[in-house]
Amino acid sequence: MIMKTPSLIRILIAALLCFSAAGPLQADERHRERAELARLIHELDFLIQEVNAMGERASPDPRITFDYAALSADLALIRRKIGSHLNGVLRLPNELPPVDGRYSIRGPGGY
Repeated sequence: MIMKTPSLIRILIAALLCFSAAGPLQADERHRERAELARLIHELDFLIQEVNAMGERASPDPRITFDYAALSADLALIRRKIGSHLNGVLRLPNELPPVDGRYSIRGPGGY
């Protein structure tokens, strides 16, 4: 029994070291996730700017036009929700309304 006690102590110490190492790993994972979400916000900012610029340059076609404003609004909504998460604003699940996703506008004579 005495011989087993040091082994048991070693196992307990090893387990404690593993559990104590799990905390920093989880913190590192949370930090990495936050950094990736911040990068995604940066990318969304770029996309919103590009979509708005494309909408300004687009030549109107009376048959079918692309609704750049709707796409920009959907991207901005997603950006706001990610920003709210990063800023710690807690919301109920499923509060994000569905994006419109319909970006073609049929005009007179459209197909």
